[in-house]
Amino acid sequence: ILNKFPDQFIGYLLQSLSFFLMDDYDKASEIVDVGLEKAPNILLLCQQAQIYIKKNDWESALKIINDQLAINPDNTFLLRSKFWIDINEWRYGIKDSKATLERIDSAIKLNPDDKELLILKSL
Repeated sequence: ILNKFPDQFIGYLLQSLSFFLMDDYDKASEIVDVGLEKAPNILLLCQQAQIYIKKNDWESALKIINDQLAINPDNTFLLRSKFWIDINEWRYGIKDSKATLERIDSAIKLNPDDKELLILKSL
């Protein structure tokens, strides 16, 4: 895909996801960085945040998500990503559960038909 469409984000995202699934987070991150230079897209930024989460770099992941939420505060994909960060921080005792539940409730309010959000809340 990258060879045929080097100016489209999807090839970078799919290639990064492949390395991500093989637990090669450094290579996955390198590919996202190239993709962000050549074909910037919010999904690439969210992929980078997921890589940071896997590497337990909560601060970097939150910076990406918070920067994007400042631009688009009603984006349920970003709110979902932030919820995942909150859950991981909560699991490690870094954050309290109240803020985490408030965040997922606001995402559900924006998109009440999203079953995945309801499942996430049940976690």
